[in-house]
Order: sequence, then structure tokens, then C-alpha cells
Amino acid sequence: MEEQNLLSEREPRMIEVLSQHWRGSKYSYKDVPRPNHGLMYVTRGGVDFAATDGTVTASVGDVVLLPKGCRYEAVFRGETEDILVNFDTETSFTAALPQLLCSASVGIASLFEALAADTVLEGHPMRQRGHFYLLLDALVQKVSKEATPHGALVEQVYGYLHSDGDMTVAEIARACAVSESGLRRIFKEYTGRSLLEERRAYRIKEAKRLLADTDLSLAEIAERLHFFDAAYFSRIFTREVGVTPGVYAKQKKKRV
Repeated sequence: MEEQNLLSEREPRMIEVLSQHWRGSKYSYKDVPRPNHGLMYVTRGGVDFAATDGTVTASVGDVVLLPKGCRYEAVFRGETEDILVNFDTETSFTAALPQLLCSASVGIASLFEALAADTVLEGHPMRQRGHFYLLLDALVQKVSKEATPHGALVEQVYGYLHSDGDMTVAEIARACAVSESGLRRIFKEYTGRSLLEERRAYRIKEAKRLLADTDLSLAEIAERLHFFDAAYFSRIFTREVGVTPGVYAKQKKKRV
């Protein structure tokens, strides 16, 4: 869709990144229109963007476009966290309402997190600008892929891979009514990852969240995320993240 072509030849006049934490609260742009464009990545909980022509509902992992000038009320469902990137350019969007762009891939999520880190580490505006353009490019590519005939299939597969279940590739293929070989080929073509690589990346991301936000034991986390046992989980986590689960948990909880 043309309104979702976020890339512009013009430099952004401003980039502001906010890491937000809400507890059932809300804010409104109904009386005063939004002063700049926004990209929100929901990392916890959910939010409803209520406008005159309907409501856009975003949950964990979703990315929402908030065009400049749009009017809406954002209502946060319970405890919600998000990363909001406000920016202003001469780019205009034909959309006048909040739009659910896509579910964030691991790469898109990492770019939002990098932008948030750039804000904490002040004095690196060029790095922040670079991450911003990489984010726009990644979003355009993902939205374009989802608009193609196989986009809906890939999103369906994401739902199975990111669920609490432990479906095999063959079971996912049957649920999607495609051959296993066709599913593997299409998913790799669209995401750049194999099905198993995507599942592992998601489980590592969930493991990080559980280690940082809960007091679950390694055995409990391994069982919840369908690793063979705590030792195997620890080995995979250390290989992917660079530190053991115990060290990661201590580092995250020490900052809080």
C-alpha cells in the first residue's frame, strides 16, 4: 500500500525514542491532532487505538503506524510496555488513522531495541539515524512481503511457531494445507530463516523475558519453552546470547 512506503528521500527533522510503561492508563489525540509521525512496537500487554472510524487493536509484537495529524485515543490494556519512535519529515501518508503495520520480525524488534539503547547512550545521533533508516527499510520490506500471495501463509506460520505449542514442521504444513517442502521453501524465501531458526530465535527472546521478569527456575523455563532439559536450554542460550542464563538474569535484575 502506498501509504505504508515509509522511506523518504528527505532527512527527518527530528527523531525521538521513548521506552514507555503503562498500567491501564490512556492518552488522547482526539481534541488535538498528533503533532508528528509515530511507530509503536508493543513489547508487553496491548493497546487499543480508538478513532471515529474504528479501533485498531495491537498486542505483543505488533508494530503500529501513527500518522501525523491523526486523531485517536490510546487505551492500554493492563500493564503494557512499548517502544515509540516519533519522527517528523516532509513525508505524508494518505492514511489518516492509526494502522497496524505488521508483527515485528526478530530483526525489526532488534532495531527498535537498538534505537531505545541509542537514546540511553546519548551523543550518538548518527548511529540513531542509521538505525532509524534501517528500521524503515525493514518495515517496508516486511509489509511488502505480507501484501504478496504468500504473506498470509507466512503470518499463519508465525502464529504456530510463536505459540505455546510444539508443533512439528510436518504438523504446521498440514495445518496450513501445503506440502512440507513447499512450506520450508516459502518461509525461507520470505524471512531469510528456516522454520527451526525462527522458532529458536523466538524461544530465546521469550527466555530473555522470563529470565528478566520472573523468578522461574531454568528447568521451569526449559519446560515452558519446550527445550529438552535445563542443561540443553542453558547450552543453547549461552551459544545464542553469549552469556549463561544465570548471568543474563542477574544483569537484567540488577538494573531494575
